[in-house]
Amino acid sequence: MFELSKKAQDFAERTRKFILEEIEPVEAKFWEEVHELNPDGNWKKWQWPEL
Repeated sequence: MFELSKKAQDFAERTRKFILEEIEPVEAKFWEEVHELNPDGNWKKWQWPEL
């Protein structure tokens, strides 16, 4: 098995932190809005909420 370089470890940690702080808090609301905009489930005509 190999170990990540210090640079790669730093990048992985910053990525995890970004996901936890910026994406996870709004992800549920985003998908709720997607389902409200697209109640019929026809993914070919899906609309996406404003970000």
